[in-house]
Amino acid sequence: MEDLRTRTKTFRFAVTTLTQLKDAAERANMTENELVNQAVARRLLVDPLFPTFRKICLDSDTMSRLISAANVDVLETTASELAQRDFPVVRRLYKTRHRPLEFIDFLTDVLAKAAQWFTVEGQEGGAQKQLVLHHRYGLKWSLYLKSYITSAFSTISRDRLRIEIDDQFVVVGFESSWGEVNPSAQCLEIINEVA
Repeated sequence: MEDLRTRTKTFRFAVTTLTQLKDAAERANMTENELVNQAVARRLLVDPLFPTFRKICLDSDTMSRLISAANVDVLETTASELAQRDFPVVRRLYKTRHRPLEFIDFLTDVLAKAAQWFTVEGQEGGAQKQLVLHHRYGLKWSLYLKSYITSAFSTISRDRLRIEIDDQFVVVGFESSWGEVNPSAQCLEIINEVA
């Protein structure tokens, strides 16, 4: 369970940064404290990934155009290859920081919150039987996500995910044989670590 206690700590910022912080907090309809907490928490969430993965940011329109121009077969093959390469590395990086990474956390925290590949609709955590992933990049992006998620999951389990897609959603269903057990916890039981 997450510790929600707080304590005060003082930091010094450049005056221009404080002005930008005030403006950004107002635009986000948040307090400056909430905005700083959110930004720091997001950075710490992906901290284990920084030595290995570099980030590039594209606006939504550029991303949509790049994806729509891609060959579907190449897109799906690339997604599968990248997932096979990246997911085990991501898990090892988290493990070296004594932060085991469960598969659902990989989807909701790393891909959704940190990488912003999609948003997770509905409640996160708990005894999930499915996750609904929402994006605005079209059917080819859904195909990419399906291939990526399926391939990443195959590195830790022989179980199959049920995945349904359309042009804005990817619904990831976990095996009913998992019953009421949290799928991420079940995942941990079947992981075979690669040394």
